[in-house]
Amino acid sequence: MQTTSITLNWTKATDDYTAQASIQYRVYRSATNNIASAANAISNGTLVQDWTANIATATASSLTAGTLYYFNVVVKDVTGTSPPTQ
Repeated sequence: MQTTSITLNWTKATDDYTAQASIQYRVYRSATNNIASAANAISNGTLVQDWTANIATATASSLTAGTLYYFNVVVKDVTGTSPPTQ
């Protein structure tokens, strides 16, 4: 089975209380469309990139060619606040 990788890019988040360089990101993947919210990403996803500040890109590796993947980037400010878990 062939494995591959993909580089994900996003626009950095902004916050009224946190400098943009201090905002942290965590990236999840799933082969099922079940990670649309932060709570679902944490519950159902596979961690691609753990909390890292000031990034706008991550590489997901060990993917299987021909498989459809879904990705979610969860954001956290310096107070530890993430988006609502809807």
